[in-house]
Amino acid sequence: MTFGGQVVQGLDFKGVQGTMAKLNSKLNIGNLLQLKAEAQGLTISENEIADEVYTAQWAMNPAVVTQLLVD
Repeated sequence: MTFGGQVVQGLDFKGVQGTMAKLNSKLNIGNLLQLKAEAQGLTISENEIADEVYTAQWAMNPAVVTQLLVD
């Protein structure tokens, strides 16, 4: 199967900077969790003894991550 998309080898420096800027501007799970905490008046803690704990394993489940948008 042929690939018709853009490859990094074909980009110049400005193209790479533009692609990186687009990636950095996207909402990530950490930002989503921070927004949820702020909206609900919750405290963010590094302690694993908490009411809600979000791990990398948790983030691999798209259904539970999508549930954050509903809460």
